Amino acid sequence: MPHMIEMENDVLHETALLAEAALAEDWLKPEEDEAWKHLQPMAGAQGKQ
Repeated sequence: MPHMIEMENDVLHETALLAEAALAEDWLKPEEDEAWKHLQPMAGAQGKQ
């Protein structure tokens, strides 16, 4: 019989996988890209410090 902690981890993992699929519908919308673009590195700025 699995330990309680292992069972809780399995439930959390399953919940995360189910949530990811549901949230991905919103994540892939163009308005989401627009809303978060200020957090993306600037084009051409890669490797410069």
